[in-house]
Amino acid sequence: MSTISSSTTSTTAYKVTADTTGTLVIQTGATPTTAVTVGTDQNTVFNSTGSVTLSSGTTAQRPSSPTVGMIRYNTTQSKYEVYTSAGWAFLGSTVYEYSASYLIVAGGGGGGAYAYPGGGGAGGMQTGSLTLTFGTTYTVTVGAGGAGGVYGGSTNGVQGSNSSFSALGTASVGGGGGASGSAATSGGSGGGGRGSATGSTGASGTAGQGSAGGNGITDSATYANGGGGGGAGAVGANATSGAGGNGGNGLASSITGSSVTYA
Repeated sequence: MSTISSSTTSTTAYKVTADTTGTLVIQTGATPTTAVTVGTDQNTVFNSTGSVTLSSGTTAQRPSSPTVGMIRYNTTQSKYEVYTSAGWAFLGSTVYEYSASYLIVAGGGGGGAYAYPGGGGAGGMQTGSLTLTFGTTYTVTVGAGGAGGVYGGSTNGVQGSNSSFSALGTASVGGGGGASGSAATSGGSGGGGRGSATGSTGASGTAGQGSAGGNGITDSATYANGGGGGGAGAVGANATSGAGGNGGNGLASSITGSSVTYA
């Protein structure tokens, strides 16, 4: 391996010195002053009383293939950030933060039972991004689906259980139960109405999480039919002559890396 030799000119801008100890010294100025020293232990010392200017840019301008240990100034957040094994972390007041995407879906509601019941509503769906803090414990609750109505008892389907992520603060609401002997239940998405002598309306959904259930009808020629449960993307369909209402569509998300429809 070749040896780095001193480099000087009459108007010296820099001087690199390699000595027999293996230490690399970078000097500046016409009267050479040591600016940077790299020891055999690979530690680097900046000898100046001035400063070191780090790379800076927006969040969108982060390196496309970052490696652990990179550090830069994020002009979007007005914070220093370092790349760790867990991703980019902001440095500020000793608080380490990182951005996370979330998708939270509650348990779906149970369908009604007995005669001409309504369908259960989908669990409420929330998706987006937020900032989390290293060292903080967050609680995640996954809601269970609601039980179906009991035949002979004219009981509605049971509302699904809520799902939540403590960092978000707002739970995704369980889907509403489909109607049997009484009105459909509201929820993340509402349950469908029961086909009855007068027909019953579908229940409402929760704003920003789901849609209402469809209405049930009575058709003396072809019997009664129940409405469909609501979905995150669309209301449940109303029953028609000879057919129950379809369930409402869900919403697609690519949070897993490919498009999947939820709720």
